[in-house]
Amino acid sequence: MNVGTIVFLVILVVLIGGTAILVARRPRKGGIELEPPKRPSVDTAPSPTAVVEAPPPELDETTVQEIEDALAEAPPEVEAPPEVVAPVKPSFRDRLSKARSAFSGASPVAEKIVTDQVSLSP
Repeated sequence: MNVGTIVFLVILVVLIGGTAILVARRPRKGGIELEPPKRPSVDTAPSPTAVVEAPPPELDETTVQEIEDALAEAPPEVEAPPEVVAPVKPSFRDRLSKARSAFSGASPVAEKIVTDQVSLSP
C-alpha cells in the first residue's frame, strides 16, 4: 500500500467516526411537531370560588297569588337551543396544500390567464 491509500483510509475512518458520533449524540425527538396533540376534554367542574346567592325575600300571599295567576295564563314556551358547531381547524396537510397552490399559481385567475394564453397561441 502506498501513502495515498493510507491517507485516504484514515480520512474515510475519521469521516465515518465523526458521522457516527453526530448521529449518536443528536436528540431522539426534537424540533417542532407538525400538528399538536389533541387536547383532552375539559370537564365542567364547579369553580372553587362559587358565588352563594342570598335567599329570596319572603312574599305575602297576595303577591304569591298574582305570580301563580300570571304563570297559569301563559304556558311556558320551550325553545330549542341553537346547534353549536365548533369551527374545524384545518390539518397540516390542508394548510400545506393551500400554501403550495398559492406559490405555484394554481388559482382560478392564473388558470384563466394560462387558458387565454393557450387559446391565443397559433
